[in-house]
Formats: sequence, structure tokens, C-alpha cells
Amino acid sequence: WFNAGGFSKVQPYYTRIGEIHALRDDVKPFIRMYFNSLMSLLNREDLSIWEHFAAGAFNKTHETSYFLHQTRLIFAQERGDELWLAPFVTNNWLHQGMHVAGENIPTTFGPVSWRMTSNVERGHVDVEIVLPVSENLKKVIMRVRHPQGKPMQSVMVTGAADYAVDLANECVRVSPREREIRLRADY
Repeated sequence: WFNAGGFSKVQPYYTRIGEIHALRDDVKPFIRMYFNSLMSLLNREDLSIWEHFAAGAFNKTHETSYFLHQTRLIFAQERGDELWLAPFVTNNWLHQGMHVAGENIPTTFGPVSWRMTSNVERGHVDVEIVLPVSENLKKVIMRVRHPQGKPMQSVMVTGAADYAVDLANECVRVSPREREIRLRADY
């Protein structure tokens, strides 16, 4: 189901490979599939998305919308009553001084916004989260990756009832108490 570049060569969005990787939390295969699929379908003349690899029908709703759907998965993903933020943001996007943010991302819980600011030269990454009002949202999982893959040493969180650090998955699992949550991951 997967060949020579990590994506289907004809109509790559029909196979749902990205969703399979997302559900399995396979970060590197998801990112590889995302960029390989997108670049294979991009019309370089007008930046529309083609239906087929390297040539085909223009501006097909399915391909355009699936590119947007998979882009959203990079920034927010629902997993039951949990909201994962930055689940597929790569560590390459968090070098010193870089910012990664999602604003008013639509989720089944309501719109969410977050911003990560890297200050890894001083040993930390700061995160600000604004959550939707939802009784169904039980946990927020924020993935924070160090550019060199260093593990978190400690985390400070405000606005949470409790939290836990998941070093294996580079995540902070938060039970929200307030709509605004701030955290700092120290490395």
C-alpha cells in the first residue's frame, strides 16, 4: 500500500494513507506522505491541485479539500474525548526563534488556537493555548518537540487541573481547568 516515496502514485488522497498514519501516530511517515502527495499533485502554473500524479483534471474538490484536511491534521486532531495539538508539527519547525501557530482551528469541540515559541538556546519552548468551551473535551495533548530530539526535563503548566509528561511521545497531557493554558517545556 506504500511504495517508492510513501504515497499512492495515482490519486493519492483516495487511499487515506495520511489518515492511517495519523490514527497510528506515525509522525515521520505522515509528514513524508503529506509533502510527497502534495508536491506530486501541484500544478506549477496556477498552484491548483490536480487529480492525478503529474497530470490530470484541474481543481477537483476532493483533492483540494483533502490537502486542507491533512494540513489541519498537522495542527489539531481529535482522538475520542482528547484534543491533540501540534501532533504532526516536526522538530524542524522549532529551531531557535521560530514560532508555529494555529488560529481558530475548527475541531469537533469548537475552535482552538495555540502558539509555540522556540527559545531552545535558553533551553525551553513556550506554548499558549486558547481552548473552546466544551464539556466533552477531557484532555488536551500538546506535542512539543526539541529540534535536536532532546527529551523534556521539566514542564510548568498554568490553567490546568493536572498534567502529565509523556516523554516517549514528546507530549504534555493536560486536564484543562481554564480556557487559556500556558506551558513551558524545559530541556
